[in-house]
Amino acid sequence: MKHKFLILTITLLSSITFAQTQIISMNTNDIDTKNIKEGLIDYVVYSEDSLGKIINLTTWKHETRIYDLDGEKVIESIKYMNNKRGDQLLYSLSLSQYKDLKPLYHYKKSRNGRIEAYDFHDDYIKGSDSILNNAVSNLKVDLKAPTFNWVLDNEVFSSLEYTIGKVFKINFYGPGARGVAQYYDYKVIGEEVISIGSNKNRACWKLEIDYGDENNCIWWIDKNTKQAHKMVETWGGVKRYKIKL
Repeated sequence: MKHKFLILTITLLSSITFAQTQIISMNTNDIDTKNIKEGLIDYVVYSEDSLGKIINLTTWKHETRIYDLDGEKVIESIKYMNNKRGDQLLYSLSLSQYKDLKPLYHYKKSRNGRIEAYDFHDDYIKGSDSILNNAVSNLKVDLKAPTFNWVLDNEVFSSLEYTIGKVFKINFYGPGARGVAQYYDYKVIGEEVISIGSNKNRACWKLEIDYGDENNCIWWIDKNTKQAHKMVETWGGVKRYKIKL
């Protein structure tokens, strides 16, 4: 009888653990894009060194458009990054399917004029050959599984269902980053009510990715709108902040 009880207990614990981990796939069961809205969102982004000095102050404008393209509903995400003098440091445009955030295309242009353009497919990513002066025209990255565009992590986060202790395993590829697409663990570590600027008393989920060696990143995701109000990333003693205005 004791053995049966032990087996039942282990089975129940295993089921609970399994239920807390969700592998996010590109289908409508895992991704719900209803919270992604058209419009413009402003962010301030800055870093803080180990002495508390603020460095690399920039502003981000994030514009979202939703429309039909060749009979398919798509999301166009445009991001502009400017420094404190107003100089544009980076422009990027990302195109994804609306129904499941499957990436289709990504383009970015840096302040130095470098252009990178990527075409996403189910089993590979390649540099676009139709873009003039594309610095990654010869790139090809093979995929073991379809991957999300890491530039659109906030869009992915806004499409998930949260509970305390839940772990999302998300396959991301960052255009321009070295390496291959891989799964990363994002854990819902708690809840917190925060007030930032005009965003007063916003009840948020706290979502964390642990990089190891005391490095991590935490997002505060609004329980109602699913938008990220705040991000704090710690790496090598430097903290990076992204705050929604």
